[in-house]
Amino acid sequence: MRGNKYNVTNPARRMAYGILFDSQKEMLDFLVLKGWEKEGRIKEYARQVKFTLIPSYVDSLGKKWREIAYVADHVFYDTTQARKRVVDSKGMPTPEYLLKKKLFNYFYKKDNLAIEEEL
Repeated sequence: MRGNKYNVTNPARRMAYGILFDSQKEMLDFLVLKGWEKEGRIKEYARQVKFTLIPSYVDSLGKKWREIAYVADHVFYDTTQARKRVVDSKGMPTPEYLLKKKLFNYFYKKDNLAIEEEL
């Protein structure tokens, strides 16, 4: 057997500051953001922040539905743009991600938030 048929990055190449990241792009974005934090360009940095898109509920027939949530890779306040930013480190957008992005951008526009793919 030749190993994993999927192109999986070696976990050692996705680790920084003792954190194992889901992708190498997410790790590289994290390292850039850490540098910006030291320079004072950003503050209030958080990773893997959960945003509820649709809360769990029970319908009129008594069926329970689980919440639909989006977990952002990076959330921070950008002092140069004077606004809070939500950044997702995506290589290839999946159909599920595109739907959650659309829901997020709709429900959180009142908070002046939108998902961005680039720093």
